[in-house]
Amino acid sequence: MSEPDPTELHDVAGDFAGDVDGEGSPTLVARNVHVVYRSHNERPSRLARKAAPDAGRRTEVHAVKGVSLVLHEGESIGIIGSNGSGKSSLVTARSGLIVLADGVVRATSRPAVLGGGAARTKRGSGRRNLLLGLLALGLTRDEINKRMRSIIKFSGLADSNDRPMKTYSSGMRARLAFTIATEVAPDILIIDEALSVGDRRFRARAAQRIEDIREAAGSIIVISHNLSEVASMCTRVIWLEDGQVVADGDADEVLPAYEAANPSPKKAEKRTRRQAMRRRIRQAERERALEWAKEQIDADGGGVP
Repeated sequence: MSEPDPTELHDVAGDFAGDVDGEGSPTLVARNVHVVYRSHNERPSRLARKAAPDAGRRTEVHAVKGVSLVLHEGESIGIIGSNGSGKSSLVTARSGLIVLADGVVRATSRPAVLGGGAARTKRGSGRRNLLLGLLALGLTRDEINKRMRSIIKFSGLADSNDRPMKTYSSGMRARLAFTIATEVAPDILIIDEALSVGDRRFRARAAQRIEDIREAAGSIIVISHNLSEVASMCTRVIWLEDGQVVADGDADEVLPAYEAANPSPKKAEKRTRRQAMRRRIRQAERERALEWAKEQIDADGGGVP
């Protein structure tokens, strides 16, 4: 992924996104992005090859199919979709970590990508990993030493900061990685399911830090299955299915449409229970009405003059 002059980036955005004035300067542009993974199947037995001559040959998975996007300064975009819809593949393409089958991705700076399973030196301690990570971000040792206490406090890992990373849970590693990646506010931050772990207090601190980055004109992309998390942090949402964009718009419009098309099993179960309860109530009301009518008829002597 190249890192062009911001003016060039703005021109590329205008090629397919229309007039971008009033939206803030574009920081990342993806145009007609295609991601294709190629792999070889396991070598089948001789009998299987006779039954299916193509078995064992190379296969292709078209994970992302012609997706375009403009990300602006200070904008927070949420990307949602079912498993295998191409969310992480698209983000990997945007960060320049894979070769595109087709299309172009350009950005004013290389995005910082934060994944939920992020880990650094497993044999090193949490403190050692903090030091290495912050040095890589450009901080000096003096700056790190001055900020280390507040950094450790933010991570919530004070009790385990001197333990080896290999003893950390996935949630602890994610918290440490988030702390490192956001200590120096990046121009572009991509978060791939990294906030679905950790306790409620840490998630609140993380959400506030993301808001601080956005207010400082940083651009953020959040991938998450937690729709309430996306709704609280993002004003724009992109819905992907089968590597293609189903919807791209305001969170208030896209999230309800996604929920309607992909109801949560728990919500569906609650809805079924509510419907069954309503049926029982209506049946009980009908039975009471019939009983009351019968009592009236009996009181009138059978209703016959």
